Amino acid sequence: MQPAQLIAVSKRSKYIDESVKFVNFFFNDVEAGKILRDVRSIPPVDKVRQACSEAGLLNKLVVQGVNYGLEHPGAADNGPSTNVEIEKIITDAIEKIGYGISPEKVADDTIKLMNNQLASLKRNRK
Repeated sequence: MQPAQLIAVSKRSKYIDESVKFVNFFFNDVEAGKILRDVRSIPPVDKVRQACSEAGLLNKLVVQGVNYGLEHPGAADNGPSTNVEIEKIITDAIEKIGYGISPEKVADDTIKLMNNQLASLKRNRK
């Protein structure tokens, strides 16, 4: 599960206290949630999502999907695992096996390609 949006308050803001109060209201207040409904996604806070769902303001099937996802989270997005080049290396490996190249050969080549790509990602992160 990934948040639909991230909101933060800058430490350079002239109005930090007011901004924090607004963000708290925006995400945690049941009445604010009922006004917003699903305009900016299904409400991420349990009590708000439940109140909106009980009031019939949200698609029940979508709420079920969100609740299921929250109860059964997958692996966290850590950058390398969702890197396009890494995904391509894995997809190519699967296709090579499908075309009859031995799994041992594909595994050796894939490990080399992955190590090279991961080293490149590390270099570029600095």
